[in-house]
Amino acid sequence: PGPTPTPPPSPTPAPTDPVPSPTVTLPAEPSPPVAPTSPAPGAEAPPARRWCVTVPYADWLGDWLREREICFRF
Repeated sequence: PGPTPTPPPSPTPAPTDPVPSPTVTLPAEPSPPVAPTSPAPGAEAPPARRWCVTVPYADWLGDWLREREICFRF
């Protein structure tokens, strides 16, 4: 009988490193808050962007939705 072949070494799985938690880097000096430009008293500032949605089943909603169009300002 010939020499028995040695089985190949079983690959050991690489150790799984724990997932590092994301680090939040804060600026060294916080920038001063910018004062918003307020419109004149009584004058409403025009919205920068407006997004309107027309609701097709406004009649079904009845009193909850009195208009067929809903507008969002952002």
